[in-house]
Amino acid sequence: MTAVLGAFGIPLCHMSVWRDVQTLAEAWKLPPPPTGVRVLGVDGFYASIKGHDSGMMVAVDRGTGQPVALACIDEKDRPALFTWLEALQEQLGVVVMVSDDFNPYFIAAQRLGLEHQICCFHYLRWVNRLLNTLQKELDEQWTPLLDEVRLLLDELPPEGGARIYQLYCQLPTLPRDRNRAVPPLARLQKLLLRLSDNWPSYRHFCEQADVPATNNAMERVIGRWRTLRLRVRGFKSWPGLVNAFTLCNLPVV
Repeated sequence: MTAVLGAFGIPLCHMSVWRDVQTLAEAWKLPPPPTGVRVLGVDGFYASIKGHDSGMMVAVDRGTGQPVALACIDEKDRPALFTWLEALQEQLGVVVMVSDDFNPYFIAAQRLGLEHQICCFHYLRWVNRLLNTLQKELDEQWTPLLDEVRLLLDELPPEGGARIYQLYCQLPTLPRDRNRAVPPLARLQKLLLRLSDNWPSYRHFCEQADVPATNNAMERVIGRWRTLRLRVRGFKSWPGLVNAFTLCNLPVV
């Protein structure tokens, strides 16, 4: 920036630019919205601090699409993740959490009594991939069952979880053999049980207008951050990282 301004005869020290940027960021410190957040999107990403990748968590108000919290927490650290989410629930009055289908989020929602919407894009991507693989490996007799699962996932009826559990119960009991690869029918059993257990978390958006089907707003927030991260070599401190994250997600006015 100083080089560009210098070309136009405007002398400006790079430290002045740095101080002004820090001051601007301090004025936009991800304040919690005064009315609270009913639907909260959460996701994890990584950032470099002092040359080391650190796990980060960001929370977004799904009503406004703006970040409301940032924490130096790895989403794989369950105790830290649960404590952070519990504090946000109490502070913001969160009722619904939107996330990908990473298991710690599902467990956290259960522990905290939160309604949970799993991003449709995330779970449909791996579920359809697995169904297509199983279709190639299983006998044709299982094709109607696989087709019914696809239809249920497409329509998301309220009773879909119960129906998928019925399909699970129709599968034969298989002996366990740890010395062999997991057979296709066993993988299908595991899939059906998981879909049945998670069914309510797939369809909250069908019943609540302010609950999104996907976590795309979160992806946009993190996407802006990733664009900035490609332009810098990392950050020397946590405050510097927070300021950079804040600035790249300023609301458009």
